[in-house]
Amino acid sequence: MNTKVFVALLFVAALTAGTAAAQPAPFNQVGVTMGHWHIVSKDVEANKKLFLAMGGKLFMPGGNPLIMFPGLYINLVLDNEKGDGGTPGSVVNHVGFIVDNVKQRAAQWKAAGVPVLPGNNNRLDQAFVVTPDGVRIEILEDKTQSMPIRNEHVHFFLPESEIPKAQAWYAKTFGGKPGTRDDARVVDLPGVQLRFGKADTKQAPTRGRVLDHIGFDVKDHQAFVKKIQAEGIKLDEPVRKGATGSTITYITDPWGTRIEIIQRAPLGPEVQTGIAEVNGTKLYYEMAGSERVIALLHGGAVDRRAWDDQFSEFATKYKVIRYDLRGAGKSASPDKPFSNSEDLYQLLRFLKVDKAYLIGISRGGGIAFDFTLEHPEMTQALVLVSSNLGNTPRAYTDMFERTTEAGKKNGAAAAARVWGLDPYQGPVREAARDGVLKILEENLPRFRHFDGSVAVPQTQSYDGPAYKRLSQIRVPTLVVAGAKDAPDARANYDNWAKGIPNAKKAVFPNAGHLVNIDMPKEFNQAVLEFLSKL
Repeated sequence: MNTKVFVALLFVAALTAGTAAAQPAPFNQVGVTMGHWHIVSKDVEANKKLFLAMGGKLFMPGGNPLIMFPGLYINLVLDNEKGDGGTPGSVVNHVGFIVDNVKQRAAQWKAAGVPVLPGNNNRLDQAFVVTPDGVRIEILEDKTQSMPIRNEHVHFFLPESEIPKAQAWYAKTFGGKPGTRDDARVVDLPGVQLRFGKADTKQAPTRGRVLDHIGFDVKDHQAFVKKIQAEGIKLDEPVRKGATGSTITYITDPWGTRIEIIQRAPLGPEVQTGIAEVNGTKLYYEMAGSERVIALLHGGAVDRRAWDDQFSEFATKYKVIRYDLRGAGKSASPDKPFSNSEDLYQLLRFLKVDKAYLIGISRGGGIAFDFTLEHPEMTQALVLVSSNLGNTPRAYTDMFERTTEAGKKNGAAAAARVWGLDPYQGPVREAARDGVLKILEENLPRFRHFDGSVAVPQTQSYDGPAYKRLSQIRVPTLVVAGAKDAPDARANYDNWAKGIPNAKKAVFPNAGHLVNIDMPKEFNQAVLEFLSKL
C-alpha cells in the first residue's frame, strides 16, 4: 500500500501522543519520580546538538526542544529568565549521568564534537562534560548496566551544618530513602540519587542561572500539592496549566534550589532529524509521527521553525516532515541555479515517501504548487496558505526593498524589524512577534543577500507565472487567507479559490500573512478537518 504523505509548508507544534520510550522511572509511594533539568540556553541548537550526540532523544512539545534520557528530561528553553552563571557556585553544583563504559562513550562523544574533560586525579571511570553555557555534568561508570547512558544524580553543595537538614527535607518532601554513599549523605528517589557535598560558604540560588531549576514529575498533582502544603511548604506561584497541557507549580527549597512540580502531559512522538544530501545540496529536515505523511514548506526569510505551532500537533495524527529550504536555516546555501520543487521531490524520495499532502505558506505554497503540477501522482492534496503564486503585491515588493536597504545599512536586526513589523507580512499576534523577529534576523542576510552572497536563479519546469495554471491543479485544495493581509494579496487568494477546480477556501479574521502563527489553534483545526475528510 502506498504511503500517504501530507506535505505541509507551515508550522506544526503541540505533540500530545506519548510513547513508552519517553516515560520516566516508576513513581514511588508518594507519587514522585525524577523529572527534568531546565536549562536557560543561550544557544539552543548547540545544547541540542551536544545532548543528542550523548545519546538523548528529541521531542518537541509545544514547539520547544526537549531531550529525553532514561530517567530524565532536559528542557532547553525557559522564557523570561536570564541564565547567568553556570552550575559551579550555585546550590546545584553539578548533575550526573552514568554510562556503561566511560572510555568508550567519551571517545564517541569527542568524535561527535562533545567537549569531554578527564576525571579527577586521572580516574578512568569518571569524566566531565560542560555545556556551552556552563552546566557541569559528571560522567560515572557502571559496567553492569544494560543501557549506554542514564540519569544518575544531582549534587547539592551546602554548608556542612545544613547537610543533615537538607537530607531530611528531601526525604520527607518527596518520599525519598535517606542513606550514604562514600560516607556522604544521599537521598534515593526513582530515577535519581540526590547527593549532598560540603561547601565552605553558602552557595547562590539556582533561579536565574543557566540551570534554573530541577523538576520532579508527580502522579497526582493536586494530592501532592495538598501534602506539601500541609507540611508547611509554600508555593512560589499558583498551580497552573503550562503551554503543553502539563499541570505545574514551583517551590524553592530552604537552601535556594528552585523545583518544578509537574504532572506532565504526553510528549508526543520522538523527532528524527537529519541532513539529506539530495539534488546537489544538503537539506536539514525533521520528522515525527507515523502512517500518513504531512510535509510542511515554510515561506521566505524564515525556516522550518515557522511551523512550531503545527509540527507537534499534526504529528499526533500523521507523519510530519518539515525542512529548511535551500538557503534557509540549517540547509546549505545555493551555489548554482536550482529548482525548489526538485529539492522537495528528491527529499521525499530520500525519505521513501511516494505520496503527500502538501501544505505550504507564501513562497512554500508556490513550491508546493509547482510540485503538484510536476508530480500530480505524488500529491494527495494541496493546502495553499497566503501564497501569491508569482503575482506579488506592490506592498510586498516595497517592503522587501526597505528590508534590504535596512540590512545593508544597519544589519540583520534592523532588517528583521522592517519585515517583522510590517502590517501585512509581520505577525498580528503580539505574543508571536519576538520569536518571528529572531527567525527573521537569522535568515534575512542570506535571503535578501545583504551578507554579500549572490542571488542564484531558481528554475521552474514551465514558462510564465504559476497562477496562469490554476486549472491544471486536479487534487483536493484548500486556499487559506488572513483577513488582515494586503488587499491585493487577498484578491489573489480569492482568484485562486475560484480558479482551482473544486477548491475550498478558509479566511481567518485576526490573521495577516502568517495565518498559522497568528491564529494557530484555529488554523490547525481547519487544516486537520480538511485532511480528515479526504
